[in-house]
Amino acid sequence: MDPGKIDRPGARVGAWMNVDLGTHAFALVSSTVGGYVLESVVLVAAGAHHLAGLGFRMLMKQRCQEALVSNSRASGFALAQVLIWTCCVLLAMYVIAMGAHGVFHAEALASAALAAYAVPGLAAAATTAVLAGQSRRAGLKLARADAWLAATPSALALGVAFGAPAAQVGMFDAAGGLVAVLLLCTRSLFHLARAMD
Repeated sequence: MDPGKIDRPGARVGAWMNVDLGTHAFALVSSTVGGYVLESVVLVAAGAHHLAGLGFRMLMKQRCQEALVSNSRASGFALAQVLIWTCCVLLAMYVIAMGAHGVFHAEALASAALAAYAVPGLAAAATTAVLAGQSRRAGLKLARADAWLAATPSALALGVAFGAPAAQVGMFDAAGGLVAVLLLCTRSLFHLARAMD
């Protein structure tokens, strides 16, 4: 049997993991910049989701290559994970504070700009869905569910941009950010279930 044929599915999954990491990194930058420029709660929450997505993807990749990782690389990986999850917690706390304030004291937001900053998040969720489809492991259903959850913050941002009344975009943005933080907890539980499977 040709070894190249055996390795091809694994190589395909590895390639999609790299693509997924890249799209989540780009979406993280877009959401973070948009959250800062527009003072958008839902975009900051989306940034936290993309940062968590990077952490989840790194964990998946590390599990696939566990036998090949040296001690020094393992230490660097552990440090990167600590930094990622610390930043996620800080972002979540910031979103909760901004969202609680914004629900009652929201300011006007530019809908078109909000939508533009949110679009890369949908691309990142699409690559997560493809990655879930490429995987043949037992956690496939959980991976697909996580892909839907990864798309939710960006979908919320687009819904706020195009569906909320112009005078209430800020209030809906704050509420959407609070919902997205709750979904981040749900995604973490999904990945914990996959890790224990």
